[in-house]
Amino acid sequence: MANGEKHLFLVEPLGFCGGVKHALELFDKIAAQNPDEHIYVFQELVHNSIVTDAMRKRNAVFVESIDDIPHNAITLFGAHGVGAAVEEEARKRNLRCYDAVCPLVLRLQQNAVSAPENLPLILFGDRQHPEIKSVLGRTSSRQVFILEKLEDVEKLPSMEDALFLCQTTRNQQEVRQLAALLKKRIPHLHDMASVCDAVALRQAAIAELAPKCDLMLVVSSPHSSNGRRMLSIAKEKCPRAMLVEDGDDLGEEDLEGVCNVGVSSATSTPDCTINAVIAKLEALGYVR
Repeated sequence: MANGEKHLFLVEPLGFCGGVKHALELFDKIAAQNPDEHIYVFQELVHNSIVTDAMRKRNAVFVESIDDIPHNAITLFGAHGVGAAVEEEARKRNLRCYDAVCPLVLRLQQNAVSAPENLPLILFGDRQHPEIKSVLGRTSSRQVFILEKLEDVEKLPSMEDALFLCQTTRNQQEVRQLAALLKKRIPHLHDMASVCDAVALRQAAIAELAPKCDLMLVVSSPHSSNGRRMLSIAKEKCPRAMLVEDGDDLGEEDLEGVCNVGVSSATSTPDCTINAVIAKLEALGYVR
């Protein structure tokens, strides 16, 4: 920018998506109604360390196995959903269960459940992501193929038809590219793959803004799938891009020679951390 002016651009929307808001509102309600009890959360409620730490201060206990939850305890399933076997184990332990599954993930699970046994299922997503595990724990299909990258399509056996679904936080452009590749190989592909609208909007916005910036920031926990995906898109479009969890992660050396800086966030990033990053930039002379 001429004259060394420092400009700050914000991607819209920022902050929590509807699914994350729903999950946290449910936790708030349970915590308010049961102030003296532990609330056992199966895995993370949402993928953000700052949110998780705040929940711990309100009696949340995070567990990776149902076996780690005492009988009859309050239990909360996270926004990414769980498999049918997890629900069955919870019933055996007589747990008082609440389900914070995102409506879009629920639709994904229902699509997997409705697939006939003899229809192969192709899943595009991260094999270890809770959302994919929840689908694997519910599908009726006897043949399931998980594709983690576009190149994996070459490993598929020959088939006449299949159901195509995807993790809701994947890169929308990659999902469409993969669908096109699959349609060339599978004559009767049932394409029901869809990315969360909140994620898709952020991805499109960051792709539009990033080329105009010297530095693109994504405010997110490192283990957020959609945060990492947004960072990947930013790196394709901007000479410099980085993921920051809060204002403390951003140093003056990161902004050396930067006139135009853009800020986006994952769908699980709280407003307080986004505002801390913005405040840090404004204190260093960047103007919205």
